[in-house]
Amino acid sequence: MIELEEDIKEEEVECVFSNLLDDKIMGWDRITNEFLEIFEEKLKCPLTMLFQEVRSFAKIPKSWKFGLVKLTLKVASLMPFIQWRPI
Repeated sequence: MIELEEDIKEEEVECVFSNLLDDKIMGWDRITNEFLEIFEEKLKCPLTMLFQEVRSFAKIPKSWKFGLVKLTLKVASLMPFIQWRPI
C-alpha cells in the first residue's frame, strides 16, 4: 500500500478539475466533466474533504469500484461485432 505523507490539498483537486477533458463520456453516475467544471467552486471543498476521508480510512467506497461499459461503433457498419469497441 502506498503511504501518502500529506493530506490531499484543495489545490490538487483544482488541478484535476483543470485537466478534465470536455469530450469524455460520463460514467455510470451520469456526471459529466462539463458539470464538474461548471460547479468546480462549489465542489472542490467537499470533494477534497471526501478524498481526505477516503485516504484516512484507507478504504475506497464500493460505489467507486463500479464502471459502465458501452459498445461504441468504430465504423458505419453495424455488423460484425468486431467493428464495435468497449468504452
